[in-house]
Amino acid sequence: MHAYLAQLIVITIIATALIHIPIWVIALTKKVLKPVDFACPFIPAVIWLILTAFGIGSVSMTNVFEIPIVMLITVLACVILYFGHFDSLRTKNGRTIILVILLIFVFLLRIFMPELPA
Repeated sequence: MHAYLAQLIVITIIATALIHIPIWVIALTKKVLKPVDFACPFIPAVIWLILTAFGIGSVSMTNVFEIPIVMLITVLACVILYFGHFDSLRTKNGRTIILVILLIFVFLLRIFMPELPA
């Protein structure tokens, strides 16, 4: 089980970084990116990994589907945060609210995702 989690951690971190590199580059050129924004995409993935490590939710083939769902929702939230028309989202409180919504989504996804047969 530990090797499985180690592989999940490495794959999740690398995939998250690769997915967000173009978003970070575009946001840097538009000067809407702050230093804390480099860590934000990793937080939902890390919370998902912690919940998985502690055995919360099902440990089955659903993990293969949960990781891309978490990454997709995180990418959408980051795109809305950086490039949306709502300037209030780019404040500290707006970023915190988006992050809390993402974490609630990850927690609910981990708990209520149905178990798929192996």
